[in-house]
Amino acid sequence: MHIELQEEWEQSPLFYHEERRKTLRRDEDVSPNWQKCQLKKRPQTDMEEKIEALIGKTIEDLGYELYDVIYEKEAKDFYLRIFIDTPNGISLDDCEKVNDAINPILDEANYIKDQYFLEVSSPGVERRLRKNKHFEASIGKEVDVNLYSPIKLKQDEINEKKKNTTKNISGILKGFDESNITLEIESNEEIKIERKNISNIKIKFNW
Repeated sequence: MHIELQEEWEQSPLFYHEERRKTLRRDEDVSPNWQKCQLKKRPQTDMEEKIEALIGKTIEDLGYELYDVIYEKEAKDFYLRIFIDTPNGISLDDCEKVNDAINPILDEANYIKDQYFLEVSSPGVERRLRKNKHFEASIGKEVDVNLYSPIKLKQDEINEKKKNTTKNISGILKGFDESNITLEIESNEEIKIERKNISNIKIKFNW
């Protein structure tokens, strides 16, 4: 077990990182959901929903919001990433406290059969938006949106300092529904973007 600080503040400024060693049976290759988890902006997998339901109340009882749960594979390793938040931010002690509380619960449930790393962290100032509750809390805030396919904008709406502007758009989040988000861009004009065309959307922070 070890504790470390992650350098990239926007990804997760503080996290508690613990390797959970599990023995893989030869007939257990990898979780069937991990390939879906490679997408930055995607619906929750069944595994993530089960884990969120499992540990959500425990985290809330400790006084934290369970912001998100992500189970994904990077290179050869699996990661279970638990993002917590409070109005006053998150400290390393908070991450350790939650880690210690959910460890026995995860062990007892034994949902994940793979060897994996458990990370408890803050979602960061440039947090990703995946759920409706994330969008609701971000109305009126500036966001960066990355698209799978470019969309057409008027020439005076394009920021000439950036390349591929039509696939990378910044604006104020004005609203959303199950199919679209609405952004107010530089020209003060509102545009709609299909949620299925969004590869990633996060809060924009001016450093």
